[in-house]
Amino acid sequence: MLSEHICPVDPSLPLLDHILTDNHKFMTALSAYNVSSCSNLANLGRSTQAFKDLKATYEGGSRDPVTQFEVPCKNQIFGCPWTFPRFQRRKEHEANCAITSRELGDAVAAKEAEREANLTFPCVKDPANCTRVFASPTELTRHHFSQHSWPKPCKEPGCEGVMLTSEWDRHKHISSTHHAAYTPTACRFPSCKSTNLFATAAALYKHYKTAHNKGRDEANILLRPINSL
Repeated sequence: MLSEHICPVDPSLPLLDHILTDNHKFMTALSAYNVSSCSNLANLGRSTQAFKDLKATYEGGSRDPVTQFEVPCKNQIFGCPWTFPRFQRRKEHEANCAITSRELGDAVAAKEAEREANLTFPCVKDPANCTRVFASPTELTRHHFSQHSWPKPCKEPGCEGVMLTSEWDRHKHISSTHHAAYTPTACRFPSCKSTNLFATAAALYKHYKTAHNKGRDEANILLRPINSL
C-alpha cells in the first residue's frame, strides 16, 4: 500500500527542518499544507457563519484545515513580528511601524554615509555652474548625458529649428513626427489650394499651423485614413 511507503513526519517540526533532514519527508509535509490567500476569508470575521462556510469550502478534502495566508511586514528582517491577512492592512501598519523609523532609518543613513565617502568623480562638463560629485564613472556618465547634453536640435531633414530637451523628448518627437510609416502627404484641409506633398510630418504640421492655424491634435484628425473617418 502507498501509505506503507510514506515516511513518518513529525508535525511538531517546522517545514524548514524537514527540508534540511530528508527530501521525502519535506514533500510529505508540504503536501499537508492547505494555505489560502483568498481575500474573501480575510474580509469576513472569523466567528461569522459565512466565514465558517467559506472556510469549509476551501478546506475541501485536505488533511489539514485551511490556513489564511498572512502578509508579513516588510521590516520582518529587522525583527517586526506583525503579519496581516491583506496588503492594505500591512500598508497601514508600515506607515507607522516603529522599526521602519529606527532600524531601517539607521540602515539607510549608514548606506548614504558610505556613498558620500566614495564620491570621487566630479562633473567636468560645466565646473563653473555644476558642483555635483559621483561615486562611479557610470553615475558621472549618466549625469553628463541627462543634464549637460541637452537641448539638441532635431537632425531629421525638414525639421530644422526644432530643439529637443531630453532623450525622452527626442524619442517622443521621432516616434510621432518622423515615424518610418509616414509617407509624403498632401494637405487635406477643405478648400486648401496647396498641391504640395509634404516630405515629413513636421513640414505638414507646420503647414497646418501657418496656413490654417490648426494645432497638432486638429491636424491628426484630418490626417486619419479616409476609411476611418
